[in-house]
Amino acid sequence: MTLTVNAAAVNASINATGEEDWYKFQSSTAGNYTIRTYGSLDTYMYLFQSDQSTLITENDDGVGVGYNSVITRSLTANTWYYIKIKGYNGTRIGDYSVDVKKQTETIITLIVDAPAVNAAISATGEEDWYKFQTSTAGNYTIRTYGSLDTYMYLFQTDQSTLITENDDGVGVGYNSVITRNLTANTWYYVKIKGYNGIRIGDYSVDVKKQTETIITLIVDAAALNAAISLTGEEDWYKFQTSTAGNYTIRTYGSLDTYMYLFQSDQSTLITENDDGVGVGYNSVITQNLAANTWYYVKIKGYNGTRIGDYSVDVKKQTESIGTLIVDAPAVSAAISTAGEEDWFKFLIITAGTYTIQTYGNLDTYMYLYQGDQSTLIIYDDDAGVGQGSNAGITLNLNANTWYYAKVKEYNSTITGNYTIDIKSQPVVTLTLDTPPHEDAISIIGEEDWFKFQTNTAGNYTIQTYGNLNTYMYLYQNDLITVISVDNDGSDIGYNSKITQNLNANTWYFIRLRENSGTSTGSYSIDVQSPTSTVTLTVDAPAINASIIAVGEEDWFKFKTGIAGSYLIQTYGNLDTYMFLYENDRITVIAENDDVNRPGGNYNSMIRSNLSASTWYYVKIKSYDGIRTGEYSIDVKKETETVATLAVDAPPTEASISIPGEQDWYKFQTSTAGLYIIETYGTLDTYMYLYGNDQTTLIAENDDIAHTPDSRLHNSRISINLNANTWYYIKIREYHSTVTGNYSLDVIYEYIGQPPKKLKGYSRDGAIILNWSVPLLVSPTSYNVYWSESENGTYTLMSNVLINSVTYNGNLGLRWYYVTAIYPGIGESGPSNKVSVSPFFASQIVVDAPPINDAISTPGENDWYKFQTGTAGIYTIVTYGDLDTYMELYQSDQTMLAFDDDDGPGLEKNAGISISLRANTWYYVKVREYSTTAVGSYSIDVKGPLASFVTLTVDSPPINVAISAALENDWYRFQTITAGTYTIHTYGELDTYMYLYQSDLNTLTLIAENDDAPGSGRSSGITMNLSPNIWYYVLIIGYHNYATGNYSIDVKTQPVELLTVNATPADAIISTPGENNWFKFLTNSTGYYTIQTYGNLDTYMYLYQSDMISLVSKNDDGIGTGYNASIIQYLNAETWYYVRIIEHNPAITGVYSIDVKNDASKSIGIGTNIKEDALIVPSSSDILIYPNPASDYINLVLPGDFNNLIRLEIMDLSGKQIANQNLKKDQQINKTISVQDLPSGLYFVKIVFSDRIVLEKFIKE
Repeated sequence: MTLTVNAAAVNASINATGEEDWYKFQSSTAGNYTIRTYGSLDTYMYLFQSDQSTLITENDDGVGVGYNSVITRSLTANTWYYIKIKGYNGTRIGDYSVDVKKQTETIITLIVDAPAVNAAISATGEEDWYKFQTSTAGNYTIRTYGSLDTYMYLFQTDQSTLITENDDGVGVGYNSVITRNLTANTWYYVKIKGYNGIRIGDYSVDVKKQTETIITLIVDAAALNAAISLTGEEDWYKFQTSTAGNYTIRTYGSLDTYMYLFQSDQSTLITENDDGVGVGYNSVITQNLAANTWYYVKIKGYNGTRIGDYSVDVKKQTESIGTLIVDAPAVSAAISTAGEEDWFKFLIITAGTYTIQTYGNLDTYMYLYQGDQSTLIIYDDDAGVGQGSNAGITLNLNANTWYYAKVKEYNSTITGNYTIDIKSQPVVTLTLDTPPHEDAISIIGEEDWFKFQTNTAGNYTIQTYGNLNTYMYLYQNDLITVISVDNDGSDIGYNSKITQNLNANTWYFIRLRENSGTSTGSYSIDVQSPTSTVTLTVDAPAINASIIAVGEEDWFKFKTGIAGSYLIQTYGNLDTYMFLYENDRITVIAENDDVNRPGGNYNSMIRSNLSASTWYYVKIKSYDGIRTGEYSIDVKKETETVATLAVDAPPTEASISIPGEQDWYKFQTSTAGLYIIETYGTLDTYMYLYGNDQTTLIAENDDIAHTPDSRLHNSRISINLNANTWYYIKIREYHSTVTGNYSLDVIYEYIGQPPKKLKGYSRDGAIILNWSVPLLVSPTSYNVYWSESENGTYTLMSNVLINSVTYNGNLGLRWYYVTAIYPGIGESGPSNKVSVSPFFASQIVVDAPPINDAISTPGENDWYKFQTGTAGIYTIVTYGDLDTYMELYQSDQTMLAFDDDDGPGLEKNAGISISLRANTWYYVKVREYSTTAVGSYSIDVKGPLASFVTLTVDSPPINVAISAALENDWYRFQTITAGTYTIHTYGELDTYMYLYQSDLNTLTLIAENDDAPGSGRSSGITMNLSPNIWYYVLIIGYHNYATGNYSIDVKTQPVELLTVNATPADAIISTPGENNWFKFLTNSTGYYTIQTYGNLDTYMYLYQSDMISLVSKNDDGIGTGYNASIIQYLNAETWYYVRIIEHNPAITGVYSIDVKNDASKSIGIGTNIKEDALIVPSSSDILIYPNPASDYINLVLPGDFNNLIRLEIMDLSGKQIANQNLKKDQQINKTISVQDLPSGLYFVKIVFSDRIVLEKFIKE
């Protein structure tokens, strides 16, 4: 329906819930128009632009008119506008009427420096307009007076371009004040309204011209005294340079000043400064200026609000530009005053790579410029020799060109001496797959540079050889971007080794130095391409090969057929050393020097149980790296035999005759019961027990003491087995590198037997003994005997009723054994003997399959030990249903770390990731978390991060597989910029994903996921990550037992631009769990509203410009249903980022979003909140005590509610200090710490679905 402006009200009605009535009207002239409803119906009104979709404003209840809606708005001439009216909340029905009135208004002319003009805001939404004309350029002040809380806008001559705005001028209460430097002979427009558009009352307004001059400063003269006497006042100065160079303009005194330096046009800003380094509130600008040029300086009080006295001067800095000669000795220099900058220049004759380097203890910062001394090429802090305080820049430079270097102290606060030079860097070209290049670090601190060109894409290995402890950097072809660094390669001691996936037909650069920067010596280096690997065929004849150069390494690969034991060995007179790697060519499976067989002392051999249909890599080198000669190599699939053991028969003699050999046995049970499978002898054995399919692992064991002369090398499995069933046993030597004899038997436990599996350990100052309970006939009690020595006289210590005992106090080292008292039988023979020292530890092999174990007694501690190989991050993890607690110790029992539930898989598993030293023993203690439960678990240790597969952001997914239960796949990727990244798996495998952050010492879990929304079994994590950081990803099969193929990738999320006060932008959540990112640039300081629209249930996050620091978040904006809304006080000219997700990650849909900077500044006011709900409630609404408070407040909200949304704490500016989402029926009675808040007035805000309640408190 069309409404006529200034006509009688039109009668209408809302007849059904949810009904909406639409109207349109056309404005005639520009100005204020009022749309108003009448009657008893509680209406809600919206005003739209002529497109009928762009919302201008909305209103529930006009001030003072009960349930009727009123909108007063300044509108454009000759334009159609649309009105939508509904019953409040969409549920009210009834009759109403509506009309549109044009407000009579004029633009009043203000005379500069005339008395104030009296005026009034007589209606809500009314706006008064004024204009004035300047005479001369300068500072003008427009100010209101009176009790009305005004809000003022200053516009350009077009009456639309906003110059600035102001609410409350400093020190003048509710009045507005604007002081601005304006152009001469120009008309300006002023708009004044009541604060929030709802305040009415009388006021007056005037315009005053500030008396000002531009004062001339004389360079090197005494400082001039001056003052800022009014808020917003700006003082102007000018000075003329004589010669080119550094000039310093500085203020003095107690006034907190802010200074601007302009070009001679008085408008082009050169630089600005708040507080000069080390001089408190004073401003300091030091700038390199041109000769014989006028410059202008503007000084104001900080924030335009400070007033007071100050003085200012300009000084010419005495300086010279030192000349550096390429490859000449270093030049001595010094930073003698804080903030000083030294300049140097040098001429490059021949194009090439050059290094500009500082030396000494001064923490220097260096800038490199083009020949114009202003175009910055690159800068550096600590890339110089030693990686400490020295600066160093290495770069390709052009021939016959001057360059400039600027050096300062890092913080501009310290002084000291340093030296500087420029050196030409010879870059040696390395040819792929050729013998190593011989070179040397001949001078302490020297760095060598190399380059090579790839042929095909793939993994390239760059490696050094020799006794020099090298440190290697791999760069992109810009010689700046570091791809990877390495100190000591995983299997090569002091030598460096980088294996990296590189692009085809690309140049890469290598920088090499001695690790400590204090030694010299020789080394060699080579680059191996992906195509340098020779393929071996399983069970084919041996192929001939040779080591023809010192330090050379030969690479081979082969693919297995079926799973099983494979034998890789060399033949010939060359003393070889062999490494076996996983298919990533990084993870070492095994290594071997000399095989123990006739004529084979120099040959290498590795026997290993390998997976089916998998590629493996073999590296062969000479034993000491300096031998050369010929050899041959092959790979054989081994045929395995199974020996039969008889239960309760004498031990069977056997041997491991070849390193890596595995012996198989089988035995058949007759009756169900407890069986003990045990090895004897000096060989360090490792035992596996399998079911009758020879595949299903039932149990495994490394070491257990069982006789007085045992040396913890024998294996033992005690387990309850079924009757008339075949079981299989596999025995290997623990390290798979040693040979020797052992014996083995299988025993069935009997009635009246001695106690078995006696354990002794120390815990918290107590000595604890426990042993297994016979399953057939339980003893009535046990006798515990002790002795000072293993073979000494044993004395009865105590009789106990259960199979454990604890003795308090420090009894020292003692030996113990236990006997059992059986009903009708009497005392059994002795158990095995144990000596109680700090602990007994079962050995874990790094990167071996998990060891199965159990907590069989409440409070029991299991101890393990493992030895590191190379230094790096090691991960110790438990698996299974038992809720484990883990502690990691050094060999001197110093605790390094502990963990409860950070392990992968079930929440009950423990996991520790930590950086450990090389070739060192560490000990692990595992207990059940509550010390009251028992159960089984398994444990393993994984090696350093070098074994992680690198993912490239935004590259195609890589195909991988979980091929065995309990397998862990590790990945890493490096972010480029801050933002949202998504790590996702694909395929049929049910994966579980963990995301870690690393400080290079520990791995910290930051997120985990089972099934990504809408993706079935695949895992996905979408998260806001920091720039230039390595992150690590762990993938396991769900619950550790799922196996199969999958793929994985890492993707960045795009960021869309929002313009403040523009039409809402359309957006879509198109895939479940998707994150949408937006950014916007604020124009002025003030309150901004970020709002979504539509039917999608959005959730909004607002971030600082780093995309990480959270400013605020919101689910459902007050009164807007599913839409999210944030009202926040934001800084001027600052980028902010917004992240939008669907509240339910499984849902998708469309929405729109915009940013407005005309939001209300009242704390928590939403556009749909009724004014009568915005109250400061009495103590019966919110009870806060003590008030004032110093350390904490108690917060109580009496009553029962079912529409609570959120609790917030804010300061006077409206800045949110803290927030907490509430359950809708939550009872509020809590204590909140405020001890870290500055003294001042604060508000507690509780948001309901239909209102907001506030209460204030004072922090002392």
